[in-house]
Amino acid sequence: MKPEKNEAIEHRINENSCQLCAVETLTFDPPPIYCTPCGARIKRNAFYWTMQIGETRHYVCIPCYNDPRAETVDIDGTNYLKSKLEKRRNDEETEEPVRLSLWL
Repeated sequence: MKPEKNEAIEHRINENSCQLCAVETLTFDPPPIYCTPCGARIKRNAFYWTMQIGETRHYVCIPCYNDPRAETVDIDGTNYLKSKLEKRRNDEETEEPVRLSLWL
């Protein structure tokens, strides 16, 4: 005897799941980030370099980082060694838990 479709779905849903779609968390694309030196948008899944200066995080795109004429990157009028920047990939997704609410 096969279980009914609704019975099978009930077993997959836990208390943290949406009662309508059974999703536990929603993921959002990373927020857009822009290269500090040139202003170009850093595309999703692209590599970039970053550095925290004071309370501000700065970003450097591949073309600005790969400039063969310099071993430094100009960020807001100050040159920083490329070796001091941290390499990352623009693929971090943000999770937001599903909030259960009753719709009456």
